[in-house]
Amino acid sequence: MIKAKAFGRLYKADERDKKYLLRPDMARATAINQRFWYLGVALDQGAEPACVGYSTWKWLYGGPVKNRALPFSPFQLYKEAQKWDEWPGDLYDGTSVRGAFKFLQNQGYVGSYNWAFDVNAVANYVLTVGPIVMGTDWLTGMMEPDQNMYIKATGIVEGGHAYLFCGLNRRRKNPDSSVGAFRILNSWGPYWGAKGRAWITFNDVANLLARADAEACAAVERAK
Repeated sequence: MIKAKAFGRLYKADERDKKYLLRPDMARATAINQRFWYLGVALDQGAEPACVGYSTWKWLYGGPVKNRALPFSPFQLYKEAQKWDEWPGDLYDGTSVRGAFKFLQNQGYVGSYNWAFDVNAVANYVLTVGPIVMGTDWLTGMMEPDQNMYIKATGIVEGGHAYLFCGLNRRRKNPDSSVGAFRILNSWGPYWGAKGRAWITFNDVANLLARADAEACAAVERAK
């Protein structure tokens, strides 16, 4: 029996996000072709709609500033994010990426948090600064990686999902003949994909980010 996959990322547009864009070192990024960040074993959110908590917790745990002695679990981070997100109460499933970063900011783990909405900004950030939390639609073609360990942004929307980009290779030759791919770290456990990881092409990421409800978020992290 195939285990059901849970999602849980909610989204509400805020035009103010465009005033707080990630500004990676573009000149430095052009000299780097690949970068991979070590984030350890993939987490498993199980049946809980807690992808935001799991992805943001792993982002905080993994660095570049490494907060390893966290006093809250990924699920607790999800529940705390609900207190800071755009919706009242907690009698609903899921939360927003914004809610998670607001909580981390309130607790002193991050300073400002900023956004990216295009593939080049995301790539340059991962190349020069660190992993980034992605929030996008999750389509049918992304449910399971193919034999080459790629997920594809094809099919219908299965849910809203938060996950991490933990690396990329600008020059990677993809099975569809395009060039350039990101490395995803998911929160569906180590038995999904290649130990919880998969590839997705630059073209597919660009298509996902072109959707109205897509976002990428990272912050200036502080050690506690």
